Amino acid sequence: MIHALILMRFCLLGVFGDTEEVKISVMEGESVTLHTDLTHIQTDLEIEWRFEKIRIARIKRSVNIDPTYDNETEIFRENLKMNNQTGDLTITHITSQHSGLYKLNIFTGNKQKVKSFSLTAYAPLPTPVITSDVSHCSSSKCVLLCSVMNVRDVTLSWHNGSRTHSSINVSEQKSISLPLEVEYQDTNTYSCVINNPISNQTKPFCLADLCRPCSDVTHSCGTVEASMRLVVTAVMGVAAVAAVIVLSYDIRSRRDELKRKSHTSPTTTSIEE
Repeated sequence: MIHALILMRFCLLGVFGDTEEVKISVMEGESVTLHTDLTHIQTDLEIEWRFEKIRIARIKRSVNIDPTYDNETEIFRENLKMNNQTGDLTITHITSQHSGLYKLNIFTGNKQKVKSFSLTAYAPLPTPVITSDVSHCSSSKCVLLCSVMNVRDVTLSWHNGSRTHSSINVSEQKSISLPLEVEYQDTNTYSCVINNPISNQTKPFCLADLCRPCSDVTHSCGTVEASMRLVVTAVMGVAAVAAVIVLSYDIRSRRDELKRKSHTSPTTTSIEE
Protein backbone atom coordinates (compact mmCIF):
# COMPACT_ATOMS: atom_id res chain seq x y z
CA MET A 1 0.00 0.00 0.00
CA ILE A 2 2.84 2.38 0.93
CA HIS A 3 4.68 1.50 -2.28
CA ALA A 4 1.52 2.19 -4.28
CA LEU A 5 1.16 5.65 -2.70
CA ILE A 6 4.79 6.47 -3.39
CA LEU A 7 4.42 5.35 -7.01
CA MET A 8 1.23 7.45 -7.42
CA ARG A 9 2.98 10.52 -5.95
CA PHE A 10 5.93 9.99 -8.29
CA CYS A 11 3.62 9.79 -11.32
CA LEU A 12 1.80 12.96 -10.33
CA LEU A 13 5.07 14.83 -9.94
CA GLY A 14 6.14 13.55 -13.35
CA VAL A 15 2.95 14.76 -15.02
CA PHE A 16 2.68 18.05 -13.20
CA GLY A 17 6.29 19.15 -13.48
CA ASP A 18 8.05 22.11 -15.05
CA THR A 19 6.59 24.25 -17.80
CA GLU A 20 7.07 22.89 -21.34
CA GLU A 21 7.11 24.89 -24.57
CA VAL A 22 6.48 23.51 -28.04
CA LYS A 23 7.20 25.47 -31.22
CA ILE A 24 4.76 24.86 -34.09
CA SER A 25 4.89 26.18 -37.65
CA VAL A 26 1.88 25.87 -39.96
CA MET A 27 0.74 27.17 -43.34
CA GLU A 28 -2.12 29.66 -43.46
CA GLY A 29 -5.43 27.99 -44.33
CA GLU A 30 -4.48 24.70 -42.67
CA SER A 31 -5.47 23.26 -39.28
CA VAL A 32 -3.38 22.34 -36.25
CA THR A 33 -4.07 20.42 -33.03
CA LEU A 34 -2.43 21.30 -29.73
CA HIS A 35 -2.14 18.16 -27.59
CA THR A 36 -2.57 17.79 -23.84
CA ASP A 37 -0.90 14.32 -23.86
CA LEU A 38 -3.85 12.98 -21.86
CA THR A 39 -5.72 9.81 -22.85
CA HIS A 40 -8.86 10.82 -20.96
CA ILE A 41 -10.05 13.55 -18.61
CA GLN A 42 -10.58 12.37 -15.06
CA THR A 43 -13.44 13.67 -12.93
CA ASP A 44 -11.25 15.90 -10.78
CA LEU A 45 -9.45 17.56 -13.75
CA GLU A 46 -9.95 21.05 -15.11
CA ILE A 47 -8.36 21.93 -18.45
CA GLU A 48 -8.00 25.50 -19.62
CA TRP A 49 -6.62 26.93 -22.89
CA ARG A 50 -5.43 30.54 -23.18
CA PHE A 51 -4.23 32.63 -26.11
CA GLU A 52 -2.02 35.60 -25.21
CA LYS A 53 -3.41 35.57 -21.61
CA ILE A 54 -7.06 35.42 -22.78
CA ARG A 55 -8.98 32.25 -21.95
CA ILE A 56 -10.49 30.75 -25.09
CA ALA A 57 -11.65 27.24 -24.05
CA ARG A 58 -12.11 25.10 -20.95
CA ILE A 59 -13.43 21.80 -19.59
CA LYS A 60 -14.24 21.35 -15.91
CA ARG A 61 -15.22 17.70 -15.72
CA SER A 62 -16.91 17.97 -12.32
CA VAL A 63 -19.31 20.57 -13.76
CA ASN A 64 -19.81 19.69 -17.41
CA ILE A 65 -18.69 16.97 -19.80
CA ASP A 66 -18.61 19.33 -22.79
CA PRO A 67 -16.13 22.19 -23.31
CA THR A 68 -17.07 25.85 -23.12
CA TYR A 69 -15.57 28.55 -25.35
CA ASP A 70 -14.80 32.11 -24.27
CA ASN A 71 -14.49 33.87 -27.61
CA GLU A 72 -13.44 37.25 -26.33
CA THR A 73 -11.34 37.70 -29.47
CA GLU A 74 -13.09 37.75 -32.86
CA ILE A 75 -10.19 36.07 -34.64
CA PHE A 76 -11.36 32.61 -33.54
CA ARG A 77 -15.15 32.70 -33.96
CA GLU A 78 -15.87 29.06 -35.00
CA ASN A 79 -12.20 28.13 -35.50
CA LEU A 80 -11.85 26.26 -32.19
CA LYS A 81 -12.70 22.66 -31.38
CA MET A 82 -11.80 21.13 -28.01
CA ASN A 83 -11.84 17.35 -27.67
CA ASN A 84 -14.04 16.45 -24.68
CA GLN A 85 -12.14 13.17 -24.11
CA THR A 86 -8.52 14.38 -24.19
CA GLY A 87 -8.78 18.17 -24.00
CA ASP A 88 -6.78 18.61 -27.22
CA LEU A 89 -7.45 21.94 -28.95
CA THR A 90 -7.83 22.13 -32.73
CA ILE A 91 -7.59 25.46 -34.59
CA THR A 92 -8.97 25.46 -38.13
CA HIS A 93 -8.57 27.82 -41.10
CA ILE A 94 -5.47 29.37 -39.59
CA THR A 95 -4.44 32.93 -40.52
CA SER A 96 -1.52 35.12 -39.47
CA GLN A 97 -3.74 36.49 -36.66
CA HIS A 98 -3.62 33.08 -34.98
CA SER A 99 0.15 33.30 -34.55
CA GLY A 100 1.17 33.70 -30.92
CA LEU A 101 1.52 31.97 -27.57
CA TYR A 102 -1.05 29.36 -26.47
CA LYS A 103 -0.98 28.14 -22.89
CA LEU A 104 -2.45 24.91 -21.52
CA ASN A 105 -3.31 24.77 -17.81
CA ILE A 106 -4.26 21.44 -16.24
CA PHE A 107 -5.54 21.64 -12.67
CA THR A 108 -6.08 18.76 -10.27
CA GLY A 109 -6.51 19.43 -6.58
CA ASN A 110 -3.76 21.86 -5.61
CA LYS A 111 -1.47 20.91 -8.49
CA GLN A 112 -1.10 22.57 -11.87
CA LYS A 113 0.65 21.63 -15.09
CA VAL A 114 1.49 24.36 -17.59
CA LYS A 115 2.41 23.72 -21.21
CA SER A 116 3.03 26.43 -23.80
CA PHE A 117 2.76 26.35 -27.59
CA SER A 118 4.43 29.00 -29.73
CA LEU A 119 2.47 28.97 -33.00
CA THR A 120 3.62 30.70 -36.18
CA ALA A 121 1.43 30.80 -39.30
CA TYR A 122 3.17 31.35 -42.65
CA ALA A 123 1.59 32.61 -45.87
CA PRO A 124 1.93 30.54 -49.08
CA LEU A 125 5.11 31.48 -50.92
CA PRO A 126 4.99 33.16 -54.35
CA THR A 127 7.17 31.99 -57.25
CA PRO A 128 10.20 34.29 -57.71
CA VAL A 129 10.44 36.38 -60.89
CA ILE A 130 13.83 36.64 -62.63
CA THR A 131 14.63 39.56 -64.95
CA SER A 132 17.72 41.05 -66.58
CA ASP A 133 18.83 44.45 -65.25
CA VAL A 134 19.83 46.13 -68.56
CA SER A 135 20.76 49.34 -66.72
CA HIS A 136 23.88 47.53 -65.41
CA CYS A 137 24.73 45.80 -68.66
CA SER A 138 28.44 45.60 -69.65
CA SER A 139 30.48 43.98 -72.39
CA SER A 140 31.51 41.04 -70.19
CA LYS A 141 28.89 40.70 -67.44
CA CYS A 142 25.16 40.94 -66.91
CA VAL A 143 23.11 41.50 -63.75
CA LEU A 144 20.01 39.43 -62.98
CA LEU A 145 17.34 40.36 -60.45
CA CYS A 146 15.28 37.84 -58.50
CA SER A 147 12.16 39.54 -57.10
CA VAL A 148 9.16 38.67 -54.93
CA MET A 149 6.24 40.88 -53.91
CA ASN A 150 4.65 41.39 -50.48
CA VAL A 151 6.38 38.71 -48.41
CA ARG A 152 7.43 38.41 -44.76
CA ASP A 153 9.46 35.99 -42.64
CA VAL A 154 11.28 34.61 -45.70
CA THR A 155 14.77 34.16 -47.09
CA LEU A 156 15.44 34.95 -50.76
CA SER A 157 18.64 33.46 -52.15
CA TRP A 158 20.61 32.69 -55.31
CA HIS A 159 21.93 29.14 -55.55
CA ASN A 160 24.81 27.89 -57.66
CA GLY A 161 23.94 24.22 -57.86
CA SER A 162 23.51 23.14 -54.24
CA ARG A 163 25.64 26.02 -52.87
CA THR A 164 24.10 29.28 -51.64
CA HIS A 165 25.65 32.15 -53.60
CA SER A 166 23.93 35.07 -51.81
CA SER A 167 20.82 35.63 -49.71
CA ILE A 168 18.65 38.23 -48.01
CA ASN A 169 16.20 37.88 -45.06
CA VAL A 170 13.03 39.87 -44.47
CA SER A 171 10.83 39.71 -41.38
CA GLU A 172 8.25 42.42 -42.06
CA GLN A 173 5.90 42.61 -45.06
CA LYS A 174 7.67 44.08 -48.08
CA SER A 175 8.78 43.48 -51.69
CA ILE A 176 12.42 42.53 -52.22
CA SER A 177 14.92 41.97 -55.06
CA LEU A 178 18.29 40.22 -54.96
CA PRO A 179 20.88 40.90 -57.72
CA LEU A 180 23.25 38.36 -59.26
CA GLU A 181 26.23 39.37 -61.44
CA VAL A 182 27.44 36.70 -63.86
CA GLU A 183 29.85 36.40 -66.77
CA TYR A 184 28.31 35.82 -70.20
CA GLN A 185 30.46 32.71 -70.61
CA ASP A 186 29.39 31.33 -67.20
CA THR A 187 28.30 27.69 -67.53
CA ASN A 188 27.18 27.20 -63.92
CA THR A 189 23.60 26.28 -63.07
CA TYR A 190 21.83 28.97 -61.05
CA SER A 191 18.40 29.10 -59.43
CA CYS A 192 16.51 31.56 -57.24
CA VAL A 193 14.89 30.18 -54.07
CA ILE A 194 12.45 31.69 -51.59
CA ASN A 195 11.83 29.77 -48.39
CA ASN A 196 10.48 29.92 -44.85
CA PRO A 197 10.75 27.28 -42.10
CA ILE A 198 8.09 25.02 -43.63
CA SER A 199 8.16 25.46 -47.43
CA ASN A 200 10.10 26.81 -50.41
CA GLN A 201 9.69 27.84 -54.04
CA THR A 202 12.53 27.39 -56.54
CA LYS A 203 12.79 29.23 -59.87
CA PRO A 204 15.31 27.72 -62.32
CA PHE A 205 16.19 29.55 -65.55
CA CYS A 206 18.43 29.44 -68.62
CA LEU A 207 21.31 31.93 -68.37
CA ALA A 208 21.55 32.32 -72.16
CA ASP A 209 17.89 33.37 -72.38
CA LEU A 210 18.34 36.30 -69.98
CA CYS A 211 21.98 37.36 -70.39
CA ARG A 212 23.09 38.87 -73.72
CA PRO A 213 26.01 41.20 -74.37
CA CYS A 214 25.15 44.89 -74.40
CA SER A 215 26.12 45.11 -78.08
CA ASP A 216 23.42 42.56 -78.92
CA VAL A 217 20.86 44.45 -76.86
CA THR A 218 21.86 47.78 -78.48
CA HIS A 219 21.84 46.22 -81.93
CA SER A 220 18.45 44.74 -81.31
CA CYS A 221 17.10 48.06 -80.10
CA GLY A 222 18.72 49.86 -83.08
CA THR A 223 17.13 47.39 -85.50
CA VAL A 224 13.72 47.95 -83.95
CA GLU A 225 14.19 51.73 -84.08
CA ALA A 226 15.28 51.61 -87.73
CA SER A 227 12.28 49.44 -88.61
CA MET A 228 9.96 51.92 -86.91
CA ARG A 229 11.51 54.77 -88.89
CA LEU A 230 10.97 52.88 -92.14
CA VAL A 231 7.35 52.24 -91.24
CA VAL A 232 6.77 55.90 -90.37
CA THR A 233 8.46 57.03 -93.60
CA ALA A 234 6.36 54.65 -95.66
CA VAL A 235 3.15 55.85 -94.02
CA MET A 236 4.08 59.47 -94.64
CA GLY A 237 4.88 58.67 -98.28
CA VAL A 238 1.52 57.00 -98.82
CA ALA A 239 -0.20 59.97 -97.22
CA ALA A 240 1.67 62.39 -99.51
CA VAL A 241 0.73 60.43 -102.64
CA ALA A 242 -2.89 60.35 -101.55
CA ALA A 243 -2.84 64.12 -101.02
CA VAL A 244 -1.41 64.71 -104.52
CA ILE A 245 -4.09 62.50 -106.08
CA VAL A 246 -6.87 64.32 -104.24
CA LEU A 247 -5.43 67.72 -105.22
CA SER A 248 -5.09 66.69 -108.87
CA TYR A 249 -8.65 65.47 -108.93
CA ASP A 250 -9.89 68.72 -107.41
CA ILE A 251 -7.99 70.84 -109.97
CA ARG A 252 -9.30 68.74 -112.86
CA SER A 253 -12.85 69.04 -111.58
CA ARG A 254 -12.60 72.83 -111.36
CA ARG A 255 -11.14 73.02 -114.89
CA ASP A 256 -13.97 70.93 -116.34
CA GLU A 257 -16.51 73.10 -114.56
CA LEU A 258 -15.03 76.28 -116.08
CA LYS A 259 -15.11 74.74 -119.57
CA ARG A 260 -18.79 73.90 -119.22
CA LYS A 261 -19.60 77.44 -118.15
CA SER A 262 -17.64 78.97 -121.03
CA HIS A 263 -19.55 76.87 -123.61
CA THR A 264 -22.92 77.60 -122.07
CA SER A 265 -22.61 81.43 -121.93
CA PRO A 266 -22.57 82.38 -125.77
CA THR A 267 -25.52 80.14 -126.60
CA THR A 268 -27.63 81.83 -124.02
CA THR A 269 -26.76 85.32 -125.39
CA SER A 270 -27.79 84.55 -129.02
CA ILE A 271 -31.21 83.35 -127.97
CA GLU A 272 -31.86 86.55 -126.07
CA GLU A 273 -31.00 88.63 -129.22
